[in-house]
Amino acid sequence: MNYFNTYSLVFKKNSLYVNVIAIAVINKLEIHQIYVRISVLKGDLDKDIYIKQLEGFVINGQENKICKLV
Repeated sequence: MNYFNTYSLVFKKNSLYVNVIAIAVINKLEIHQIYVRISVLKGDLDKDIYIKQLEGFVINGQENKICKLV
């Protein structure tokens, strides 16, 4: 058996970040970062679910309204 030609592919998300930043710098691109929190519901729900309006998406004059999840 040849043990010298074996390898394992290793991926770290920090490596991806560095590559993306390097490509952006080379091409003089602007980078924007957002953080998205999500919740995943599996199955059917028997009840209605309501949430507060998300920060940044509140309409002036409608601050007290809520959102119904569909």
